[in-house]
Amino acid sequence: MMLPKDVDGLISDEQGQIMQQYAREMVNDVAVEIGSYRGKSACYIGSAMPDTAHLYCIDPWNNSNVNRYGFRFTDENLSMFKKNVRLCGLESRVTPIQGFSSEVSPSWEKPISLLYIDGGHEYEEVLADIDGFLPHMVSKGVILFDDYSNAFPGIVSAVQERFDEVVLHDVGVYLSKKKNGEQRYLAAVRIP
Repeated sequence: MMLPKDVDGLISDEQGQIMQQYAREMVNDVAVEIGSYRGKSACYIGSAMPDTAHLYCIDPWNNSNVNRYGFRFTDENLSMFKKNVRLCGLESRVTPIQGFSSEVSPSWEKPISLLYIDGGHEYEEVLADIDGFLPHMVSKGVILFDDYSNAFPGIVSAVQERFDEVVLHDVGVYLSKKKNGEQRYLAAVRIP
C-alpha cells in the first residue's frame, strides 16, 4: 500500500501531517476538499479520518493545457487522483466530485466537520468557497486554507474578512521562481 507522502502533489509532508491531526479530531463523519489535483492532500486527510468518516473531493479535473501559478494541469490528473486514492487504500472512503465548487455548493446538503480549501486563490474565488460551504459547517468543525501567505493576498484578505481568529501553521517556504523564499502557512479556523 502506498503512503500519502509518496503521492505526487503540491503540499509538503509537514503540511499533510498537520492536516492529519485535524482529520483525527473530526466531530462528525463528513470532510470536504476543494481542489484536489492528484490526491496527495486527500490521501493525508483520508488516512487519518475516523473509520466512519467520508471525504468528498471537489475539482473540475478538466483543465487541459492550463498553466496556473507555474503548474501545468491536464486531464490525466483525475485518473492519477483515482489511482493514488486506490493505492493508498482509500477508494471506499474518498469520493471525487468533478466540477467547480461554485457549482457544487448550492446543492450541498451534508453537515461538514472538516473543510479544506485549496481551489482558486483569488479573493473572489476564496470568498465564494467560504460563503458556499460555511453554512454547512458544524459547531467545532474546522476550515483549513492552503497557501495562506503574502504570495496569495486574495486568500489572506478573504479569510481575514470572514473570520476573527485564525491559527497559522508554518509549513515552510515556496521554492518556485516567482515566490522563492516566501513564507507559507496552512491557516485553520475553528467554527464556534
